[in-house]
Amino acid sequence: MREGGYKLVSKTETVTREALSHLLILEQLKSGDKYPYQIIQGITSKFSSNYKPSTGVVYPSLYRMLEKGYIVKRKRFYHITDEGLKVFTEQYEDFLARIEDFYEEKQFLKQYHESLKRLSRVIYQTDRNFMHEYEKNIVSKLNEIADKIENMDPI
Repeated sequence: MREGGYKLVSKTETVTREALSHLLILEQLKSGDKYPYQIIQGITSKFSSNYKPSTGVVYPSLYRMLEKGYIVKRKRFYHITDEGLKVFTEQYEDFLARIEDFYEEKQFLKQYHESLKRLSRVIYQTDRNFMHEYEKNIVSKLNEIADKIENMDPI
């Protein structure tokens, strides 16, 4: 993996964000030639709008895959080559595991974010006298939760 790259942890291995974006794009091109905008739309719909790749992810991935011979450019749209199809097929099972892990991570982060927003809203709406009276108890409980999470064994 390049320095400064992002990692996604799958059930089988640690993979780069770059590799995952390549597989997502190849999956889109398996169904036919597409413009970059159509690739982005297809990936976004796959994740029910929970993930939308930016053009800053898609275009560099397209250029790298052109260099590797996984795709070819025809006018302004892209086409998967036999080599790209071979790479996708060989990595399909691991690809599914990566997507599942990615989706689960996104769902967890979304639920976590909603819980924090709710906590912030409740604290903001609570009577200030009540907050001052129970401030130490609230902070203590939050620290207990943080300690429990820190001490959890990874699965």
